[in-house]
Amino acid sequence: MSQSFVEVVILAVISLLVTFVVFRWLESHAEGQSELMGGTIKYGGALAGFVLVFWLTSHAYERTRQQEDSTEIELAGEYRVELVQSNGEKWMGTATIRQRGKDSRFDITGDVESPGTPLSISFHTVEGVLHGRRLIWLYENEEREVGLALGDIQSDRPARILLTYSDVSDTDSNSDPHGRLIFTRVEAK
Repeated sequence: MSQSFVEVVILAVISLLVTFVVFRWLESHAEGQSELMGGTIKYGGALAGFVLVFWLTSHAYERTRQQEDSTEIELAGEYRVELVQSNGEKWMGTATIRQRGKDSRFDITGDVESPGTPLSISFHTVEGVLHGRRLIWLYENEEREVGLALGDIQSDRPARILLTYSDVSDTDSNSDPHGRLIFTRVEAK
């Protein structure tokens, strides 16, 4: 069962309990009726109270949820990238990490080149998230290879980020299923 489903059920139960207390204990007797799809339905103040309480609690929940989805880690900036393939070959390049304020989600775009050859590969984020100090990055390159990179962030504004990547086996066209990515922050001058 998904966490969001459980959270909505908990909100609904809380809303029902508060509605019951407010309208049963305070003896509210508001009533009304409306036509819906050719029929008439009757409702009382408890229904309106339930909707109001559910809306208020869900609004309060969203505000606390936004705080949970924040981080003190600041990744945004320009980086030099070193890709170390499983065979030891190193590719060099650049990347940009975008992150809004203290949001735990981020986006990485960039490219790397093979030394001494005109070969280059561009990559972008499918999904990127910080979970605590764990960086989880689902990426895709221009050849439609998809993979997952993981790493632990040691400081709130890291100068260097070390990730281990693994391509999804069905999309690995260059026979390089795993390796390391080293992002080194380029400071603005």
